[in-house]
Amino acid sequence: MGKTPVKHTLAGYIIKKTDTEGYRSGKLTGEKHFNKIIEMMEFVGGRRKLIDQARFIENNTQAGHDGKIRISWIQVNSDIKKIDCDVSSILELCRLEGVEDSRAKQLRLIESVKQWKSEVGDCDWICSCLLYTSDAADE
Repeated sequence: MGKTPVKHTLAGYIIKKTDTEGYRSGKLTGEKHFNKIIEMMEFVGGRRKLIDQARFIENNTQAGHDGKIRISWIQVNSDIKKIDCDVSSILELCRLEGVEDSRAKQLRLIESVKQWKSEVGDCDWICSCLLYTSDAADE
């Protein structure tokens, strides 16, 4: 199963760093902590873009309002020390970015295979082949 393609935005950075095998399988929960500010700046295209996008996420998303995404501001709100993000907010960030959440995609594909399998009957070898082909296509 491939990772979610992302844009070079703060939301894209958070999605990219959270999109792990553990996340896609539903085993990753809790919070992720992002403190590599220089790496984030380089990813989004500079300090000003990072700060503007952080303010947007904090002020204009439900996750920001609910405290599921918290920005630790320094220098009188002109710089960022770290970003804490609850894993449950990734779905909202994916919607914001206009990309499909990899966990939701994996669940959708699993359900499709289960439904197809129930309609066709004994097809374990075909299902394995389809999953392998899907994974290879995503890479």
